[in-house]
Amino acid sequence: MSIQKILEQKQKYVPKTGYNVVGVDRYEIPGSDDALFLIAHTHSLQEAEHIRAQYNGNEGITAYIYTPDAV
Repeated sequence: MSIQKILEQKQKYVPKTGYNVVGVDRYEIPGSDDALFLIAHTHSLQEAEHIRAQYNGNEGITAYIYTPDAV
């Protein structure tokens, strides 16, 4: 999988406003269509952090918070 493909997939989850909590399935091939998925969109960082804490480490998922400037 090329780095370009992985970066393009990440770009799809960068929000225009607010925060996206994005899950990374560690059992999928990086860059595959199922490797990243949207868990939630929030308007506050505090809410996004709370959701991320619930998902991290569960069943092979690592959660990240994407902000509008996470290009």
